[in-house]
Amino acid sequence: MAAASAADSSSFAEKSSIKSRTMLGDGSYTLATKGCFDVIANAMDIADSALDAVEMPSGRHFVLADYGTADGGTSIDLVSRVIGKVRERTSADQEVIVLYEDIPTNPFGPLFQMTQGMLALPGGRTSFLAKHPTGVFVHAVGTSFYRQCAPTGTVDFGMSFTAMHWTSAVPCPIPGTLHSVMAPEEVRARYAAQSGADWAKILEQRAKEMRPGARLIMANFCVDDKGCYLGYTTPHGGPSANMHGLFAKHWAELRDSGRITAEEFDATNFPQHYRTVDEFKAPLEDETSAAHRLGLRLETIETRRTPCPFATAWANGEYSSPEAFAKDYVPTLRSWSTSVFVSGLSESRPVEERNAIVEEFWGKYEAAAAADPAAHGMDYIHAFIVVRKESA
Repeated sequence: MAAASAADSSSFAEKSSIKSRTMLGDGSYTLATKGCFDVIANAMDIADSALDAVEMPSGRHFVLADYGTADGGTSIDLVSRVIGKVRERTSADQEVIVLYEDIPTNPFGPLFQMTQGMLALPGGRTSFLAKHPTGVFVHAVGTSFYRQCAPTGTVDFGMSFTAMHWTSAVPCPIPGTLHSVMAPEEVRARYAAQSGADWAKILEQRAKEMRPGARLIMANFCVDDKGCYLGYTTPHGGPSANMHGLFAKHWAELRDSGRITAEEFDATNFPQHYRTVDEFKAPLEDETSAAHRLGLRLETIETRRTPCPFATAWANGEYSSPEAFAKDYVPTLRSWSTSVFVSGLSESRPVEERNAIVEEFWGKYEAAAAADPAAHGMDYIHAFIVVRKESA
């Protein structure tokens, strides 16, 4: 669940992303995010169909780009699958460049260690380099995907999973809560406007990079037609606790007890927006948009729910106790959101004090999860999108 920065290096979103990544520079992001493997597995059929439509290279290398890659662990199965299918359609020694993109402070060390087989992957997975030891070249680009990340017209196949919901700026405070998905309508509208401009810029840059005939697949957090989103899927039969509601509740308890100030609570805003299907479609169907003028077209879009693996394991009786469930479940929430809580606290506090406050917050969340495991779970709601590049 990568955090993407904007071109403006002073933005809250970028600062939040930087803090998140520097805390996860040992491969622990992959180990803490079991559900992200399931999301990508949920996209395999979409990826296969999209790749089948791509014309294979003749006399040149094939470029595969992974945007918002984090430490590269969660997408490693799909990267291996794409390389194998490309070589099935071309030759066993077809050269492939795997281009990993993320912000400059991303843990690229663990990324390279994972691809080289030097860090353990969950489930006995191995790197694609074990299967394809020659002719596959791993490159990384430390550049925000709000900018062009590859030379014009060079990418054959792109992918991005759970990365493009981070906004480039916080358009306004969110009164009484922490995330725009639970904010008043006028606040949600401002986040939607910011997110719309960001999405248009992201697509414009991808349109520049892609070859004519290339495909880009994305799984982005969304709000579906039932009003469900990450951590709130009750209408689909998911857990009853609203994750973002609990974030706000436990953070407010620290405010009300005097542990944090009202100003710090108000400064804690997730720089995110979960788009609707119509919001995803807009710049791809608008003939005046930069992406459309550059030849980017929507092929398919659909929403899917991916159940939380921890909640599923609890329901199946796989945990020895409620406490064991909570200790296993909460780290996946921490892996992508801790930076937001740290950023909300005053920098006049010593770092140790800020860290202690955030640990106290997570202690509250873990206790609540242990008290009622059946209510808890971070089900994913994604829009799975395929776009193609036509001649401009």
